[in-house]
Amino acid sequence: MTEQNKRVVDKVGNVYQLGKELGRGGQGAVFAVENGNYAVKIIFDSSPKRRNHFKKQWKELWSLTDENGKLFDIEKLFIARPREMLKAPQLGYVMELLTDMVPISKLINVPKNVNCLVKWYMQRGGLLRRIMLLASRAESLAQLHGKGHVYSDPSPNNIFISKDINNNDIIRFIDADNLQHESSSSSVNVYTPEFGAPELVREKSGVNTLTDAHAFAVIAFKALSLVHPLMGDMVNDGEPELETEALEGRLPWIDDPEDDKNSTTQGFPRDIVLSPYLIELSKKCFGIGLNQPKIRPGVGQWAERLY
Repeated sequence: MTEQNKRVVDKVGNVYQLGKELGRGGQGAVFAVENGNYAVKIIFDSSPKRRNHFKKQWKELWSLTDENGKLFDIEKLFIARPREMLKAPQLGYVMELLTDMVPISKLINVPKNVNCLVKWYMQRGGLLRRIMLLASRAESLAQLHGKGHVYSDPSPNNIFISKDINNNDIIRFIDADNLQHESSSSSVNVYTPEFGAPELVREKSGVNTLTDAHAFAVIAFKALSLVHPLMGDMVNDGEPELETEALEGRLPWIDDPEDDKNSTTQGFPRDIVLSPYLIELSKKCFGIGLNQPKIRPGVGQWAERLY
C-alpha cells in the first residue's frame, strides 16, 4: 500500500492510520491500526454490486438471531466485534482487536530459514497449545452452527491468538462479515485457497456447516502435523494442475490406506501428533467424507476429540 492509502476514514469521520498487514483471505486483507486496539479489513472487490451486497451483510450482521429469534452477541462466540463501515472509495470496516495478537498461521507456516523443525514447533507452545487453541475454535464454530449460522471462510489468517505462548484464552475470529444464515440466498461463496471444501472449489455447493467443517479440519491437520492433508509429494512435485485436482477432491489424500500415490514424507508422523481418535476423524473427513459431505465429521466432533 502507498502512504496515501494507508489512511482510511470510517462513516462517522474517524481517521485510522493502517500499520502492518495481519492476514489475507479470500475476500480481503486485514491491517492493524497504529496506536489503538483496532484492525481494519479492506475488501478487495469494491464494485457497486459488491458494495450493495456488503451493505446488506452489515445490516444482517447486527440482527443475527438464534433459532428462537433472540439476538445474540457475537463476542460470546469469540468473534472480533465490528465497529463502523469505511467511507468510500474504500470498502471494508473497522473491528476491535486486542494488541499483541497474531494469526494462527504463525503456528502453521514454517519460515524457510528454520533449521530445526522440532525446536521451532516447541518454541511456539508445542503440541498441547495447538490442541487447546484448536479445541476452543472448534467449540465456537459448533456453537455458531447450532444457532443456524455459518462462518463461511475459516482459514489460518482469520483465527487470531495471543503472541504469548502461555496464553490460550485470548482467541478471536476476525472477519465478522463472513457470518451468515446457513439458508441465506444472498451468500457469496468465498473461500481461502487450500481451505475450500471440494464442493465449493468445483462450484457445486454454497457454504454451509460442512464446508466450514472441511476448512477447520484442514487447519487442524496442518497446525498439528505441519502438512496439508491433500498435498502429497505427487502434488508438490508435479504440475500445477495436480494441485487443482487435489483441492477438487479428485486425488487420494496423503494418508489414504488404499492408495498411496499422493503420500508424503513431509510434516510430523501423524501417529505422534494425532491421537487415534483424531486419526480416525481425519480418515473420515479426507477419505470418504471428502466428496460426500453428509458423511464428513462436523466441527462438534472435532471439538470433542481435541478436548
